[in-house]
Amino acid sequence: MKTIFLFLLVLCTAAVISAQTPVAPAGSGTEIDPYQITSLDNLYWMSITSSSWDKYFVQTNDIDAYSTHSWNSGAGWDPIGYVNGETDYLAFTGSYDGGGFVIEALAINRPSEMFLGFFAIIENANISNLFFSDILIVGNEIIGSIAGFNFSSEIIDCYVGGELEGANDVGGLIGRNETGLEYLYSCAFFGTINGSGDNIGGLVGKNKGTIRKCFADVDISGIRNLGCLIGENDGSTDKSNATVDSCYTSGLININSADFSGRAGGLIGENKENAIVTYCYSDANVTGDAMSDNLGGLVGLNDNNSTISYCFAEGNVTGGGSLGGLVGQNSYSNVYNSYTRGNVSGTQNNVGGVVGRNTGSVEKSYSTGVITSSGGCFGGVLGSNEDTGSASLCFWDNETSSVGLGCGFNGGGSVDITGKTSLEMKTLATYTNAGWDFYGETTNGNDDNWHISSVINNGYPCFKWYTDIVGIEENIDITDGFSMFPNPTSNFLTISNNTNSDENVNIVIYTISGEKVFIEELVSMVSNIDVRHLSNGIYILEINSSSFSQRQKIIVQK
Repeated sequence: MKTIFLFLLVLCTAAVISAQTPVAPAGSGTEIDPYQITSLDNLYWMSITSSSWDKYFVQTNDIDAYSTHSWNSGAGWDPIGYVNGETDYLAFTGSYDGGGFVIEALAINRPSEMFLGFFAIIENANISNLFFSDILIVGNEIIGSIAGFNFSSEIIDCYVGGELEGANDVGGLIGRNETGLEYLYSCAFFGTINGSGDNIGGLVGKNKGTIRKCFADVDISGIRNLGCLIGENDGSTDKSNATVDSCYTSGLININSADFSGRAGGLIGENKENAIVTYCYSDANVTGDAMSDNLGGLVGLNDNNSTISYCFAEGNVTGGGSLGGLVGQNSYSNVYNSYTRGNVSGTQNNVGGVVGRNTGSVEKSYSTGVITSSGGCFGGVLGSNEDTGSASLCFWDNETSSVGLGCGFNGGGSVDITGKTSLEMKTLATYTNAGWDFYGETTNGNDDNWHISSVINNGYPCFKWYTDIVGIEENIDITDGFSMFPNPTSNFLTISNNTNSDENVNIVIYTISGEKVFIEELVSMVSNIDVRHLSNGIYILEINSSSFSQRQKIIVQK
């Protein structure tokens, strides 16, 4: 009898713990008097009160949402909004300002359901300053931490960390941006995403909108259209050209199917139908098997009059064929003013330092990585150039690449690719003589796209926008009196001051967008800087005194 009583007590206690209690928030839901979200009970009220879904909300506290793991018999959080059909849906159309506070450990476990996220669907909404940590979502299709489906909404300064799992159209923040009027700015995702189908992206699964100054550090697995930022970037709408601008990624893409798999890139899996990618970079590694094709360090497939410009990739690419350090296949599209530093290794034809298979235009681009293939044509810039494809004013490092051809096979079109020694690749005149526009010269124009320095990018050319925006030097020379290790780091940075100066020296760490997140004075010759409080990502470390200032990129990777 005592055992039965204890069992019933446990059941009753669990029921109380997992029960949801709606509590109406303070405020009236207007722009000047928004609803004040201070607790999980307020959020639950919001989720079940559809009459509030066109109102204004502001979050005023961190919220522990771990108990949602047990809600609805383990199905977890009920997404705000619903979709029953193409014309039968109710979206959140209001404004939610997260206030920079965190919603922690929200859970959704609905493996057979679609349209899952904190919001199921948003339309003409404004979402800002919304932070999720340790979010867990398991669903079927159109899955995102913030929203499964997005119609024409603006999402600004939102950051998410966690794990998502689904089939198709799965994104770290948004499953699908649909109309072309969507706008994501200064958002990030950190975590893992596992997909069993198509369109798996670190930020957005399938995108038709505009994405600017966003970042993702993510490990992704899936079959097709995989990207650490976007799975599929589709410019077919007449509303915009699916523009991706000033974004960057790190992490790993693993293609988990041995048959008919591919279209994977460190930034975007497939970029198609007049889509635009500019001022972006990735250091993510892309890994497939002998059957995987259309894999690139930045974009897997660049298709149908799409454009990639002023971009670079540093990650390695491994797979079957149509592999490129930047783009796996450039299909009747354009690549110009771009470069790659990663290695590319394939088992089939069409393996190139910049583009694997080219039927479009490649201009003013270079590569330095090792290019190999056991299956056929491979080259320092192009694996193959076919139909009316062309390459002009391009270079590759014929010492570091281990390949003697700039284009493995030319089946049509013109090819102007020149191999150079490592020293020549680090010499300004190599490029200015070919018409490249560099900072500090005016003969080739005043756009000042490119920059070259012995202490940046290991001496190879990089972009002026990168040095301006990031404000870094890749390596602090030991002769400057300082050294630092390790980089990347997961917990501490060790900084050594080898100068004889008695000046006060400060260490400052900034986010990539310029927010100061750490400051400390160096009080000894060797100091250990604790960065465990920083999220995964790229930061700028500044060493300064009254007489000097030196900056370097650091990567926090846990």
